[in-house]
Amino acid sequence: LYLLLALWWLAPFRPQLTLAVQSTVRAVRFGLRVAASQILYHSYRNMDYLLIGKFLGKEAVGVYRVAFDLGMTPLEIILQLVNRVQFPIYARLRDHPRELAEAFYRSARSLLLLLGPIAALICFASGDVLQLVGRGEWLAAVPMIQVLCWGSLLRGMSQLFPSLYNASGRPQYAVYDSALTGGTLVGGFFLALTLAPPGAGALWVAWVWLLTYPIALTAHFFMARRCAPVTPGGMMATLLKPALGLALVSAVLGAGSFLRGTLGSPVLSLAVLLLLGLGTHLLYLHRVMHVRLGEILPRRAA
Repeated sequence: LYLLLALWWLAPFRPQLTLAVQSTVRAVRFGLRVAASQILYHSYRNMDYLLIGKFLGKEAVGVYRVAFDLGMTPLEIILQLVNRVQFPIYARLRDHPRELAEAFYRSARSLLLLLGPIAALICFASGDVLQLVGRGEWLAAVPMIQVLCWGSLLRGMSQLFPSLYNASGRPQYAVYDSALTGGTLVGGFFLALTLAPPGAGALWVAWVWLLTYPIALTAHFFMARRCAPVTPGGMMATLLKPALGLALVSAVLGAGSFLRGTLGSPVLSLAVLLLLGLGTHLLYLHRVMHVRLGEILPRRAA
C-alpha cells in the first residue's frame, strides 16, 4: 500500500475502465511461463533432502546438507550476480542474434573464470575448512563436497540459458528445462538411494547432481539455437583457455594438498592452498589470457 501511494505521488496515475487486451495477454502469458519454470525449479530443488531423509534418516540429511551448503552455495551466489547483470544485456540484444551469442559466450567465460578456481579450492580444501568449523564432526561430508563442487560448475553453466530464453521472449524453453532437469534429478535421486550400497546413498545422490547437467546442457544447445547462434563448438572455443587454466589450478592444488601431513595444521594447510590457487589463477590470467581479475567481472552495458 505504501509503495502504491508513493508511486501515485511520484508518477500520477488513475485507473480507468479501459484495458489494453493484447499487451496484457502477452504479459500474462510470459509471466505464467516464467513463474512455471521457477515453480518447477523450487519443486525439485529440495527433493534430495526429502528423499535422503526418507531412505537414510535425519543424520544423513545433516551430513548431506553440510556438503551441499559448502559445495554448492558459494557458487550459486556468483551465478546470481552474473545472471542479474547479463539479463538486461541479453534483452537489449534480442534482435541482434550474433551479438546476443557473443554476450552469452562472455557470460559463460566470466562464470568459468570466477567459479572454476573456487570449485577447485573447495574440492581440495574442504577437509581443512570442516576441521576448523566443525572440529572434524562433519568430515564425512568431504567426499560429497568434492563431487558437488564440480556439479555446481556444470549447474552454473546450465543456468545461464534460462536468462537467454526469457530475454529472447521464449520463456517456454525455461519451462522445458525445469521439467527435464527436475525429472532427471528426482528420478536419479530415487534410483541412487534405491541401488546404492549401504553407507553410500548420499554420495550417490551427489553424483546424480554431477551427471544430470551434461544431459541438461545437451538439451540447452538444442533449444538455444532458436534464440541465438549459440553452439557447442562456439562454447568450447570460448571456454578452452579458461578450462586449461582450471586444470592447471586443480593440478597445483592437488599437489599442494600432499603438504597437509607435513604442515600439521588445517589453518596452515588452508592458507597454503589458498595462496597456491589464487597465485596460479592470477598468473595464468596475466601470462596466458592477458587479462586482469577485475576485467572478468560482469558489468552492466553502458
